[in-house]
Amino acid sequence: MIGMENNDEIIFHQRLKDQISVIRGTVNSSTVERGEDTVESIYLYGNDFVDIVAPEFAKQTGYKIEAVHYGGGEALAKIEAEQGNPQWDVVMMDGHGSIRNLADRGFLMTDWTPENIGNLTEYGSSLVPEDHAYTPISIHASAVIAYNTNRLTKEQAPKTWDEFFEYKGTAGQADPAVAAPAYPLVSALFYKWGIDQGEQKYAQMMGNGLRVYPKNGPLGSALVSGEIDIAALQESNAYDLKLSGEPVDLIWPEEGTALLGTLIGASLAMTDLPADYWG
Repeated sequence: MIGMENNDEIIFHQRLKDQISVIRGTVNSSTVERGEDTVESIYLYGNDFVDIVAPEFAKQTGYKIEAVHYGGGEALAKIEAEQGNPQWDVVMMDGHGSIRNLADRGFLMTDWTPENIGNLTEYGSSLVPEDHAYTPISIHASAVIAYNTNRLTKEQAPKTWDEFFEYKGTAGQADPAVAAPAYPLVSALFYKWGIDQGEQKYAQMMGNGLRVYPKNGPLGSALVSGEIDIAALQESNAYDLKLSGEPVDLIWPEEGTALLGTLIGASLAMTDLPADYWG
């Protein structure tokens, strides 16, 4: 688990700009060809931010782009199902382990570097793999402690994961079997506490009424509505709710939290495109 300083809205929105920039460097044409078909759109599969990034990308570049918004698990399942006939051109999602797995199994184009790779920070550059199968665009917390400000004050909200799991009111988290960001959090907590203590803490919290939601979106909605008081909510969802004026604030746990990388990769099918596609 790694501690991070409390981010502000400038950092939050800068991430969106970074994502648009990397996609622009990844795809440099408005036409994608698959066999005999010509598709006048770039197809982007992803989870967080694709609905925001796609129209902004189109506005800045003039290229047509179709963003298909999935949960992390759904996107991976779709890519698996389409492996014989990929319908996607670019994947953008958090879950560096999952994207690395796609690369290792030959789903992603390798040995190509975006022309704007220099926009990465020194740390970002250190995360670029040797085979250049994907480009890292951000790193964020798989979960922070978010709370409903109509139900709790900052002083009353848990400040650590131990306090979160000892909370006697209504609490929620995303399902680690479905929501991509939830799995690293649960893994980190079990690493922190050990298997036996981790199981005890989850059993205790389930007994106190822990509510598990399929994704971070419904989890955030439950927090806003007051259905739950606190949530182990993905950082981006928590900031989005806060900056939208919802009764939500967040706390970075004192002992830190699990971090998750967001990556962009291109389909292996794109290597069959003519040379002038890449500009």
